[in-house]
Amino acid sequence: MSQAATGAVNVLTPCLGICRINRNSQLCEGCHRSAAEVAEWLFYSNERKQEIMDQLSCRDPFGKLAPPLNIACKG
Repeated sequence: MSQAATGAVNVLTPCLGICRINRNSQLCEGCHRSAAEVAEWLFYSNERKQEIMDQLSCRDPFGKLAPPLNIACKG
């Protein structure tokens, strides 16, 4: 059965191939995910993946804002 027939949509990984966890923020400097999110990505539901994707642009992988995982996106 095709994805179109089932209505399933797969959320792709945001990985850019720059896999380096910043010491200050504990986020990947490439994709802005935590190490746990990177490791668990394949096991997350599409809904959870999309939630994370929606947060990535608000995260500071270089640790200049604190705490990075609690930053709420504005608009």
